[in-house]
Amino acid sequence: EAFAPKRKKTVEELARHPKRGQRTWLTCGIVVDGVPCPYGAPQKDSMRKHQSSIHNIGVVWYTCGVKLADGTTCEYKAKQQSNLKTHQAFVHDINVKWQHCPYPDVNDPTK
Repeated sequence: EAFAPKRKKTVEELARHPKRGQRTWLTCGIVVDGVPCPYGAPQKDSMRKHQSSIHNIGVVWYTCGVKLADGTTCEYKAKQQSNLKTHQAFVHDINVKWQHCPYPDVNDPTK
């Protein structure tokens, strides 16, 4: 008998799951292109993160605003502050901690 992959359960099936006890299963339900979003979550915080990242509800935007060499400002924006910090480190070299190799000959192919 061939191995059959597990089918993902629907939100309704998860809500009826006996191990969940009295826990309320939250459904997103935001209508996108005439279809309600099927996402479900057991905690309010998970639902808040979903609606923020997927549907842009309650989003706090973090903007870069670094002055560029041509006099303009960087227009990058992120939904999470950690993503903004990563952008600033990789693109603008802000708050980068450089580590120097203690073995200078390691990358020299002639040695």
